[in-house]
Amino acid sequence: MLFRMGKKRRILWAVLLVAVVAAVVWLSMPSPEPVYQGKRLSYWLAGYDSGNYNVAHPKGPSPPTQEQANEAIRQIGTNAFPALLRMLQVPNPTLTERALAVPENKISSEFHLHSPTSTGKPILHSVL
Repeated sequence: MLFRMGKKRRILWAVLLVAVVAAVVWLSMPSPEPVYQGKRLSYWLAGYDSGNYNVAHPKGPSPPTQEQANEAIRQIGTNAFPALLRMLQVPNPTLTERALAVPENKISSEFHLHSPTSTGKPILHSVL
């Protein structure tokens, strides 16, 4: 089929194929985080949890204040939604590890999560 086509038609098909491949690659790439005053959204979100930011970036710039973060996120607006959704989809192994590291007796004594059976075993025992 391609061998019987004219030269112009083969070039047209080649250009069309390259355009389709480029479009697929471009659409599959994640969009970058929105920026406000030259700083990415993740920097502004650090204003809500400055303790973790300081641990992760001990020699980096200081995190923004909550007021600065509020203003930045207000200015970024709905452009933050795609980046926020991507951030929420990434699993947080640190949080899971910290949750599993809590001693079972501490969980049950603080939250009184005992089963109604006579054994009195914590409910979380069977879950974990």
